[in-house]
Amino acid sequence: SSFLPSTSHALSPYRELFVEGEHTFDGGQILRLAVAQREFVQAVRLSATVNDHITKSTVLPVNFLTLIGETSSLQLQVEHEWVHDNYNTGKMKFSNTLLAATVARSPDITVTGRIEFTSNPLDLSGRKTWFAGELGYRIGGSHTMVLTFGQERGGQVCMNGVCRYVQPFSGVRFFVQSII
Repeated sequence: SSFLPSTSHALSPYRELFVEGEHTFDGGQILRLAVAQREFVQAVRLSATVNDHITKSTVLPVNFLTLIGETSSLQLQVEHEWVHDNYNTGKMKFSNTLLAATVARSPDITVTGRIEFTSNPLDLSGRKTWFAGELGYRIGGSHTMVLTFGQERGGQVCMNGVCRYVQPFSGVRFFVQSII
């Protein structure tokens, strides 16, 4: 009888509210601020005594971009996330932080350094800090070669509008991304 979709956690497990603002300064610098409120509920129907797995987080990303000369730019990125996970029995409330800096020489070379922290003692990798460096080179307008070294936490990574899941790793990785 209802034309609206169900809001039951079993049928609609993911909710997100995202607000973003951007300001361009007179010198050409760009500042982006955002806030996101997320909730993911995995319905558990094993027994009446087992609760649903509920993960709630608030994310505050800040991104600043400035030009360096006529062909280069510097981008600084800070993201902080406050998480509440009722299945994380060691520490239900924890935080994650990402700091990244990218220097780009238009149109073909990028150099990035990033560090990520967590206060979660039960992270599956057993780590609390990840450092990585990245060197990218664009070939034409459709292909990018990227060399990454260090540690990567893993998870969902988005590049040029395409998102994929990356496994955690430590070492060196080389990949080529083509946009066809």
